[in-house]
Amino acid sequence: LSDSANQTTFVDSLFDKFWKHYNCDKNSKVKKKDAAKSFARLMRGKSEEEANMLTNAILTYYQDHLVGVVFGADKLHPTTYLNQQRWEDNPEFMIEFKKQWESESE
Repeated sequence: LSDSANQTTFVDSLFDKFWKHYNCDKNSKVKKKDAAKSFARLMRGKSEEEANMLTNAILTYYQDHLVGVVFGADKLHPTTYLNQQRWEDNPEFMIEFKKQWESESE
């Protein structure tokens, strides 16, 4: 596979994981194609390892920091969440997540 074809394959696989585990209100889980485009844009140029780490960070932040804490987070459309890069709202979260990810990957 070419590098771009290989990236498309692993990004598609990671998007499937994101879509499966993004547990918002069923009426908010809409526009899968738009979400896939936003997700691919976020992953552009990233290695498989970087993309895997970011996907896990995105899902962890959504589940642990938004749902149950931020009013209406369960109604946040997947595309909106990705486009707004809500996990970047808390820089400490990303720093700690990356440290933990790297220590578990060693």
